[in-house]
Amino acid sequence: MEFGKVAQLDNILWNLPPKPNIGAVKNSKPIHFHIGTTGWAEKEWVGSIYPKGTKPADYLCQYAKVFDTIELNTTHYQIPDPLKIERWYDASASDFKFSPKLPRAISHHKGLGNGTENVLLFCQSISGLKEKLGPCFLQLPPYFSPDNLDILETFFKVWPKEIALHIEFRHEDWYLPPIMDKLSELLTVHQKGIVMTDVAGRRDVLTIGATTNVIFVRFVGNTGHPSDGERLKQWVITLSEWVDSGIQEIYFFLHQPQAKAILPMYEFIKGLQTAKGNFLNMRELKPANEEPAARQLKLF
Repeated sequence: MEFGKVAQLDNILWNLPPKPNIGAVKNSKPIHFHIGTTGWAEKEWVGSIYPKGTKPADYLCQYAKVFDTIELNTTHYQIPDPLKIERWYDASASDFKFSPKLPRAISHHKGLGNGTENVLLFCQSISGLKEKLGPCFLQLPPYFSPDNLDILETFFKVWPKEIALHIEFRHEDWYLPPIMDKLSELLTVHQKGIVMTDVAGRRDVLTIGATTNVIFVRFVGNTGHPSDGERLKQWVITLSEWVDSGIQEIYFFLHQPQAKAILPMYEFIKGLQTAKGNFLNMRELKPANEEPAARQLKLF
């Protein structure tokens, strides 16, 4: 990911979003903390995340045994046909969640697909994922500014209410008051979420916070820099506190420049989940009374 990438990390102020104010009551039970990455076609994972000898055709099946969600970026380039959707559905675990990225034909269209059939075609396609469909992800281009607020509102009215949608805003003016307040109000009214992208060079992307009771985080690591572990630790602490604000579900996607750096991040955050005790993960966790291993805490 080139968005927000910087060479020097020593002087970054690693802020996190403000506590949500979504008007919901505290959860009485632990909530799902879904963890995933951006793809399953990683040859480097054979022998670590995937068993030795795993063939490419079996990557998704093995991926879904470790992670319980995926930021599905392949849909950004082409709307998948029904047969492909069916294969993904059949190859993944029963509790797996796909979070498809909206096609460029929508996100980079001047009207966000208005006047075309692309929104309808995309929604029809991903509906084949059935109960495995998680929140969708609209990544707006850097030139999509607050001048296009009316286009965004029109899009929200067209988008099916039954399909959860989170948006990443890249134009810097979205994060200037009072525009930020107006955007937050619009998202809340239409029950659309904001993508919280934690990346070194664009800390402003985290200034709005949650607008729905589902959290969508894109965590961009720096290949084992000491800040990676500290940031992950702070995220788990913060999200644990947010449970009191009525958060119902968390989708947390790990990004790393090198594929092999994903596994230690994954082990680290699962250990922290166990320690906090407020989260359910749909994969095996350590016993609830076991503290995160010292080995994990030293990975970063």
